[in-house]
Amino acid sequence: MMKIDVSQDGAKGVIRVEGELTVQSAGEFREALISALQSFDEVEVNFEKVSAVDVSCFQILCSAHRTAVRGNKTLICSGSLPEEFRKTAAEAGYIRNSGCAFDCSHVCMWVRKIDTIGSN
Repeated sequence: MMKIDVSQDGAKGVIRVEGELTVQSAGEFREALISALQSFDEVEVNFEKVSAVDVSCFQILCSAHRTAVRGNKTLICSGSLPEEFRKTAAEAGYIRNSGCAFDCSHVCMWVRKIDTIGSN
């Protein structure tokens, strides 16, 4: 089961995801990202309470990031990432040394060494 909370913090939108972020909840996650990007110039996504994740989440994040870049908006991850999130990202090959062809602004979240974000 997944829970998504969308709120506003000043001028930015904040999406907090809790529980299992898998293909079963991908549509709801996608809709939350689309809505937030339509409403805010900066969107922050917090995955601290995610207990499971699959590749569908990463595909949706990449698509949302491309949408944000094309719209001169910002999409970032915040907070500590659960070990399961970092592990799945690494196993799926999302950790990159450089951004994709759409990353002309050099803001790809995967280049930021997501495997070390939130680890001590």
